[in-house]
Amino acid sequence: MKPIDLTTLLQKNKSGWVAVTEDYTRVVAHAKKFVDIQKKVKNKKNVVVVQAFDNYYNYVS
Repeated sequence: MKPIDLTTLLQKNKSGWVAVTEDYTRVVAHAKKFVDIQKKVKNKKNVVVVQAFDNYYNYVS
């Protein structure tokens, strides 16, 4: 599987949790706490939740 570069997609999110579409093309939700992101995406299908960082240098998904 080819590595996915999330730096451009997630550059506005420096902390918390982010939900993105399963094709990694769009952010659908952001929250500071994991429990809050779960509530936001509860009824959404085909999303991937990742932790947001200020630096994605070594982040591989």
